[in-house]
Amino acid sequence: MHNKEALRAHYRRCLRTLTPEYREECGLRLAERLSALPAYSSAQSVSVYISNGPELPTRALIAMVLADGKTLFVPSWQNCHMQMHTCTEQEYMALLAIPREERLRLHGHPIPMPPFQPDCPRVPIDLHIIPGLAFTEDGLRLGHGMGHYDRYLSTDAGLRVGVCYGEQVAGELPEDEHDVRMDVVLTPKDMHYCTK
Repeated sequence: MHNKEALRAHYRRCLRTLTPEYREECGLRLAERLSALPAYSSAQSVSVYISNGPELPTRALIAMVLADGKTLFVPSWQNCHMQMHTCTEQEYMALLAIPREERLRLHGHPIPMPPFQPDCPRVPIDLHIIPGLAFTEDGLRLGHGMGHYDRYLSTDAGLRVGVCYGEQVAGELPEDEHDVRMDVVLTPKDMHYCTK
């Protein structure tokens, strides 16, 4: 199965089979696993996606980043453009409190995120936590097909940490010229340092 759209459909079906209890447990384990990464210990700034639906939950990760006194960034996007915003605990909780219907009205999708700001300054971020539908152990990533992360990360020097359930680790994935590889792929049980 090498067609990216067919692979996306396959992994979306896989994610829908995971129970809420399993997903929450994996989110907790992921935070523990990330805390053992030396690059996390030395990072002063960390970007983390705000999880939605069956994605690997990031609530515990975000709580850890904030408790460790690191600067938290969360993404937002509009059309083809992605940006990172600093986010306090209060701002994060406020984003989660926005009803799904309001998020759909504001952004056209249910993902909690800050409003897109065309003049948002771009600042260096030490470490990025990156979602995906699938990853390989050597750092290939299958995203949702919009290219937001690939475009953003192609000009960013921060460490790229792809996170996923063990069920999302693939033996191989198709690679396009614009695809950006991860430096580390992290699951609730394993850590893979990627070589190019």
